[in-house]
Amino acid sequence: MHLRCNNLRCHTTIQKYILITPCSHIYCESCSPKIQSMQMCIACKTTIRPDDLIVQELTKPPSIVGYPPDDILECARDAISFWMYQAQQQEYVMKSMAENTRADAEKAAQDLKACRLKAAIEKRNMKSRVRKLESSLKRERENVYDLSMMLREKADEYKRQQMRRERKEMNMMSYEGCDSTCEEQ
Repeated sequence: MHLRCNNLRCHTTIQKYILITPCSHIYCESCSPKIQSMQMCIACKTTIRPDDLIVQELTKPPSIVGYPPDDILECARDAISFWMYQAQQQEYVMKSMAENTRADAEKAAQDLKACRLKAAIEKRNMKSRVRKLESSLKRERENVYDLSMMLREKADEYKRQQMRRERKEMNMMSYEGCDSTCEEQ
C-alpha cells in the first residue's frame, strides 16, 4: 500500500516528502504549505501548532541503531498503528467513492429508464400519428381517384356532347347547303 494524501480533493500518492500531523493525518508536498498556513488539519478540522507538524523525507529509512529494544518496539507499535490508521482512511475513501459511484450508477439507471419510457411513449405517439397520416393520405388518394374518375367521366361526356354538337352543326350546314343547292335548281 502506498501512502496517499489525506486531503480528499488531492488524494495523490505521496512520493518524497510527507507532512504528518499530531492527529496522524498525512499530506503531500503540494498540500503541506496550505496545512502549515491554516494551522488546521483539513481531514479532521483539528487545530495544529506549527511545532507539532513533522515533515519527513520518505526516501531515507530511519536509523534505529543504538536505541534500546523498548524504544524500538514503541516506535514499531506507533508505525504499525499509523499504517493501520492510513489503511482505514484509504478503506473509508474507497467505500465512500464506491458508494458515490453506486449512487451515480443508480441515478444513471433511473435516468436511462425514464429516457427509455419517454422514448417508448414518443415512439407510440409517432406510430399513432403515422397511422393517422397514412389513413388521411389513403382518404385523400381515394378522393383524388374519385375526382379524377368524375373528371374523366365529365370530360368524356363533354367530348360526346361536343361531337354531337359538331355533327349537328355539320348536319345543319349540309342541310342548309343542300337547301340552297336544291332551291337553285
